[in-house]
Amino acid sequence: MKKLLKIRFVKFEKALAMQILQQVGKFKDGKRVKIGYTPVLAEDCLCLRGIESEQDNSLCCIDFSTNDERDKYLEKVVRWISAEQFATGRKLKIGEACLFSDDGKDWHSGEYAGKCARQLGKLRFLALDGDVSLTRWKYVKPLYGALKVDGDVYTWEMEVEDEK
Repeated sequence: MKKLLKIRFVKFEKALAMQILQQVGKFKDGKRVKIGYTPVLAEDCLCLRGIESEQDNSLCCIDFSTNDERDKYLEKVVRWISAEQFATGRKLKIGEACLFSDDGKDWHSGEYAGKCARQLGKLRFLALDGDVSLTRWKYVKPLYGALKVDGDVYTWEMEVEDEK
């Protein structure tokens, strides 16, 4: 069974709008991502669709004091959704295809090769590049089920077991 969430986030001057384009599968309340009657953006949480209603395609908007605050909020919302609704709860395995990044924006593919000790700094995740080169990265995520961003449309997708 597939779990899919497709959202359009549009940035305006000191404001952010959200419209859920598609939501398929089972979603449950989390710490920051709630399931509600209608989609909502709030300072410390957001609500996805709950029951089918005429409000499903409604736009919701939140205002900010600065564009920098808006951008940081969008990053938080994307992290909340990824962690609470699309996390697999399993550890990465050495040799697994993954995406690596130093800034969380530009991602590069490689094979997961483990972690460095904390004492070596923030670039802790190792990627095998080609046959011989190891590189260190700040962030890592599995290649499968990764968030896809196309302009202002954010899509999360993963396979989940059928609930019986």
